[in-house]
Amino acid sequence: MIEDKIIPIKLLGSVHEGVNPIVVVGPNGCGKSKLGAEIVSQNPNSERISAKRNVLPPDQLAFQTEDQVKQQYQKQKSRYRTSLNQYSTEFTQLLFKLFAEESTAAMRFTDAQRANPKGGLIPPETTFSRIKEIWKDVFPKRLISIEENGLTIRSQLHSTSEVKYSAKDLSDGELVSFYMIARVLDAAAGIIVVDEPEIHLHSGLAKELWDVLQEIRSDIRFVYITHDLNFAESRRPSTYVILRPGIEAQLLESESGFPPDLVHLLLGAVTTGVDVEKIVFCEGTSGSYDERFYKAWFVENNINVVPVGNCKRVQACVDAINNGGLISGMSAIGIIDRDDRSNEELDFLSDSSIHVLPISEIENLLLVDGVLRGVALYLGIDNPNDKVESLKNKSIEVLKNTLNKRALERSKSSAEWKLYSTLHGISCDQELEIVKANFVEKINNIPKALQAETSFDVESKLLTEALEKTKWDIILQVFPGKSYYKLVKESFGVTHSRYFDLVCKALKSQDTQFVDLKKNIKSSLNTFLPEI
Repeated sequence: MIEDKIIPIKLLGSVHEGVNPIVVVGPNGCGKSKLGAEIVSQNPNSERISAKRNVLPPDQLAFQTEDQVKQQYQKQKSRYRTSLNQYSTEFTQLLFKLFAEESTAAMRFTDAQRANPKGGLIPPETTFSRIKEIWKDVFPKRLISIEENGLTIRSQLHSTSEVKYSAKDLSDGELVSFYMIARVLDAAAGIIVVDEPEIHLHSGLAKELWDVLQEIRSDIRFVYITHDLNFAESRRPSTYVILRPGIEAQLLESESGFPPDLVHLLLGAVTTGVDVEKIVFCEGTSGSYDERFYKAWFVENNINVVPVGNCKRVQACVDAINNGGLISGMSAIGIIDRDDRSNEELDFLSDSSIHVLPISEIENLLLVDGVLRGVALYLGIDNPNDKVESLKNKSIEVLKNTLNKRALERSKSSAEWKLYSTLHGISCDQELEIVKANFVEKINNIPKALQAETSFDVESKLLTEALEKTKWDIILQVFPGKSYYKLVKESFGVTHSRYFDLVCKALKSQDTQFVDLKKNIKSSLNTFLPEI
């Protein structure tokens, strides 16, 4: 392995020194390849591997002198160094060059062996011999060699007996891998701009291949141009260049203090759409109810909805966009469930960029009175108002069986917050004894701060009154919707999944059949959700 070398690179009007890769990410059509060509033009010690590349090998590798083939290969590389519209065809010349080097090395070794038959000579290392070693690691049980004037593969992948086939029978992924390995090993120290390094490669193979090449050629600074976020994130630590149409390119350091496990989510949030100006970070995962509902609600083209997991990750992502100075020309808000948070905790979370739903969880949005009535009307249910009232009454009877558990859960949540607030409020001092005194005082006052009996009474009273007085808005605030969604099927004749899909479809649709339902949903939920 070559020793790490700090390699300065001219990029976006300034010089960036370092050893870590630079990853250019952005949606299609934002100018990634053009930037790659500009980087090559501004850095004489660089070369470029084009996204448009012809890697079909020739039928035969005719022998040429090393000087001949080197000149031809350099001419081909120079021709496509900054070209964006032509397919590069230097692969054939690269193979000729490898064949010439291998042949010359073999002849010199043979001459040396004949001159000193007992000398115990070791065959010289060549670029092709190094390619074979990497190939063997990346593609086990498949050996590559030059035989009979052509590139040949011997495989034992699917049988115990060896199968021999030519390079033309390789898969696209195998051909691209060979080409990339050869180009990188043959390159001089400096900079390589690789456009679409992951194309034709399985994500796991792409990561493994470029990990190996980066380790072997640590005298090269790699610049990757990609729209594959999985590959982009796999190159950490890196400097990310984020491109968006009509907006100045911006740098994001993966070691900028932003949580490393959220780099992928942040890149996805800011590069998915070509005209994204606002981001809604929400809880949940890809495909979750949170993501699906908010994408339907915020259907405008310039709003991107990104699920990031839990509440803390939502806050971290919003802070990175709005306050971290990481991304310009873009703003973000976060939406989180209320869950069992107390009013005191909600006050602490108070932030114009973080919206807490005024109900227990997102599923409860679809159980708001107006939404229930709108869906009942759309489904053509007889006496829809009576049906909705019946559903609510049945739900209350079911929820009464969960009252004790809910009182305990909400009391525990309240206690956890008070305990956190107490510990968080312990101040430090230059004097150790003062720190100790502050700590002891706060810990000794924990029972008083928790107010366990009063807290439990408050929660149980809230729950009891909500059920006894049929306060549906309070019920949705303190009881999770999952507890009584099965009653929707009994009352409306549709499953939870179909009910949810219908609401989302109505919100997104321009079809006239959904006009009334969409209007009912929007008017019922406008006060529950933030304006953007």
